[in-house]
Amino acid sequence: MRFIKGLLFSGMLFGSVDMAQAVVLYADTNGDGVTDTISTGATTNNISIYHPNTGSTTYYNFSPSLVLTIVSAAHNTDGRPGNEVVLYSTSSAYGQAIQIIDDARGTTRQYRMDPFNSSRISIVSMLDTDGLLGDEIVVSVGTGSGPLGELAIRFIDDARNTIRQHTIGSGLTFFEITSVTDTDGRAGAEVVTRIGNSTGTVMRILDDARSTSRQYPLTTLYFTKYFSILGIRNYDGYAGAEVCYAISESGPTFYQMIVDRIGSVVSRSSC
Repeated sequence: MRFIKGLLFSGMLFGSVDMAQAVVLYADTNGDGVTDTISTGATTNNISIYHPNTGSTTYYNFSPSLVLTIVSAAHNTDGRPGNEVVLYSTSSAYGQAIQIIDDARGTTRQYRMDPFNSSRISIVSMLDTDGLLGDEIVVSVGTGSGPLGELAIRFIDDARNTIRQHTIGSGLTFFEITSVTDTDGRAGAEVVTRIGNSTGTVMRILDDARSTSRQYPLTTLYFTKYFSILGIRNYDGYAGAEVCYAISESGPTFYQMIVDRIGSVVSRSSC
């Protein structure tokens, strides 16, 4: 479970590997069923992939102006055989981007995040969020002014070479990505968020597969500080995880559960 509270910072990356020194990773990148070796030099933007099945090495050269961080080589992002190598790049000329090495096809793809390098970007997860082949790269982006600025979640759909965006809003005092998991029992994981402003707290579940969101009011501002999520898992035996939480003050503790599968909030005796 990954939590993002308060401000989002560039370079705060899911599973990132520092390329300031030589890096070696292992994954089947060309889809032949054999693990390949991914290597970088200590001070270069050249990435090599050695294929033991054929004894050959493929080289991928990036511009020296890019500062690269390897995020993952453990995910299939395009839905075709072979894992992709996912990198985060920054450049004074081109801003922030997600770079994809598609070794099975010997190509690279780029997804620009911010041409001015002013956004606060964090890669949240790499999971199937649209219910189709290929893992989406879920990116949290913060821009603009206000306590947390303008916040959005972007879904990089490498299989279809597109980016989908869900705008969270601006002027928020609190934002937390609580989980990325299936909550409605249908294909594709949802992004579970908690959002706070001057009036209270809500849970908003982003459903990328259906290009929508579902919002569940939780507390007034008075009770916000007494709210805590105790579990996000399958409680009822039906497909999809439930969100169980407690609200407590000086008196009794109240337990409630979001059953996103049916779009309801129900009372509980415990979590």
